[in-house]
Formats: sequence, structure tokens, C-alpha cells
Amino acid sequence: MDVQAGLPAGTYCNSANPKWLEWLSYPFPRAWSVTDEDWQLPKDWKEIILQGMEDRLKRFRSLKVFFDICVRCGACADKCHFFLGTGDPKNMPVLRAELLRSVYRRYFKTIGRAWAKSPAPGTSPRTLSRSGSST
Repeated sequence: MDVQAGLPAGTYCNSANPKWLEWLSYPFPRAWSVTDEDWQLPKDWKEIILQGMEDRLKRFRSLKVFFDICVRCGACADKCHFFLGTGDPKNMPVLRAELLRSVYRRYFKTIGRAWAKSPAPGTSPRTLSRSGSST
């Protein structure tokens, strides 16, 4: 079953103008929209994201602490402008942070890296590299 993500107009932020992205020295500045079929991501987009997260985890101990101690209580929801603006439960900070927390646990915690190397039930043994390709 192929499930498509629904992105109704007004539920997402629009991209910045490429001239401002260049001025801020952002990598890969270009014009794009969330509704575009092809987002024109660089081929190594996953590595770029993981490297950026690794850099921030090394620089900001508080980020690592947040990922490890958040109990997902939702007390931060009444302070989040995304949630307050849309009222959409999918925009609650606890759910948005859970996406990043799942990447953190999978790629930066020992148990996540070990779990990725173990074979899934009913499959042949394989080792996943950080890029996610089988070796």
C-alpha cells in the first residue's frame, strides 16, 4: 500500500528566497516548494543531515541531554507557535521532537547502531552502514 503524505496549503512553511539563503551561506540554495514533486535534494542529503546533527550534538551538550531526558509529557505545547497556530496535534513539539529523537537513537546511540546491524526476523544477516545501504 502506497500512502502519500498530505500537505494541505497553510500547514507548512514556505521556503526562503534563494538570494537570502546565499547571503546566509546556506548550502544548496535554490527555489523550491513543499508541493513540488521533486524537491531536488542533493544525492547525499541523508549524510548531510546526519553530519549536521552530529556536529550539533558535539557542540551542544544540552541537545543530547534533551534527547535523553524528555518524558514526552506535552507541557511545552502551549508555548509552541507551530502548534498554537495550527491546532494540529501532529505539530505538537513532543511529536516533532520525536522525529529527531528517533534519528538520534538510531544513529548516535550504541544500542541503535547495534540494533541496525542485527538481522530482522526472517531475513539474512546484513550490516547497515550509516548511509543505510546494505553491505
